[in-house]
Amino acid sequence: MDEIKKPIIFIIGETASGKTYLAHQLAIRLNGEIVSADSTLVKRELSIGTDKPSKKMLSQVKYHMVDIVSVNDEFSVADYKKLALKAIDSVWKNKKIPIVVGGSGLYLNSIIYNYGFNKNIKNDNLNRKSADELIEIARKNKLNLENLDLRNTRRLANFIRNEGKTGTRGNISNSKIYLLGIRIERASLIENIKRRVDQMIEQGLENEVVGLLSNPEINKEKLNIIGYKEWFSSDKKNSLKFVKESIIKNTKLLAKKQRTWFKNKIDYPIEWVDYPYNLEDIVDALTTFINK
Repeated sequence: MDEIKKPIIFIIGETASGKTYLAHQLAIRLNGEIVSADSTLVKRELSIGTDKPSKKMLSQVKYHMVDIVSVNDEFSVADYKKLALKAIDSVWKNKKIPIVVGGSGLYLNSIIYNYGFNKNIKNDNLNRKSADELIEIARKNKLNLENLDLRNTRRLANFIRNEGKTGTRGNISNSKIYLLGIRIERASLIENIKRRVDQMIEQGLENEVVGLLSNPEINKEKLNIIGYKEWFSSDKKNSLKFVKESIIKNTKLLAKKQRTWFKNKIDYPIEWVDYPYNLEDIVDALTTFINK
């Protein structure tokens, strides 16, 4: 008799599309635990600007892959995959449903496709090269840099080491996958982004950034993250209004990049639901999936 496959639910979508709220509600209703696939939520020192789950949410549902490394630490996709799979396994052992939620494309794909990575990534001098030098190397090797963050030197170096591949694909052993995507109209997304930025400002984002910038132990170069980098722009226009507009603009660009990733980089079947969605219909569909 075939062994029963263990379910994993993925919640994907653009930033500010309502992924975290939906995942949280599903975790409550489906006896689940959340595994974050967000490249900023792993950073301990970053809170308001990354829109981390509230204390109330953390008291209701267990979250994994949040606050696990310092903002100063190097943390690769391979590191994420290793720890996330351990988290998923622990959720299964607790007889609960792992719900992976996030918009970081490489994090998501590393789990969906069980990426394998080059183990000899430190046997060269790529880590000591600038972004411009790495881009030149990639172009000389005719590597496609589309949809790659060209300011992220670590990711560029790993991209070159893996000859333009994000990793080799495999399958997660003994599991069945359900990808649920939130589809949201642009006007609604922009309103959500503006509302979230306003909430971050009200919650004290400026004070959080000032505290980070005044901390001598924090590597300021690691704060090149939406919600943080806008506060120390060299533009000299960094009034509160300018900063808010910059965060909104950069968040909209991120949403566009994520939308392109989900369209071009994930060929696994995605069940799309339109925002605003009917929660009970989603619960019914996932309950059927889990019980198959």
